[in-house]
Amino acid sequence: MTTVAMPVVNKITLDSSLKVGFSQISAKFGDGYEQIAPNGLNNTMDTWDIVWGALTTAEFQTVIAALKSVGTWGIITWTPCDETVQKKFRISGDITRTREGTFYNVTCTIRQVFDV
Repeated sequence: MTTVAMPVVNKITLDSSLKVGFSQISAKFGDGYEQIAPNGLNNTMDTWDIVWGALTTAEFQTVIAALKSVGTWGIITWTPCDETVQKKFRISGDITRTREGTFYNVTCTIRQVFDV
């Protein structure tokens, strides 16, 4: 399995956004009572919509090469903005490129994964 560090982190923009998902298990009873509990040890998962902005051609090629090397099956390691712990992510979906004059923007969605 391929593992790479998040490329060109200094160009990740403030337009990037975080969604935190929760995993739970529940039991419903006939009298309307319900019990809910966290599902396992890793019951919260981060999903980031990452936006790299104002990339030069060289930076753009670096980002695309790194993302293509892991695809949706490899691992990207990254310490998200305002956090202190490195996490593991997988690309979820497509990579999008736009161009503004001589600069490029790249977007993709990554979701947190955990070790077995």
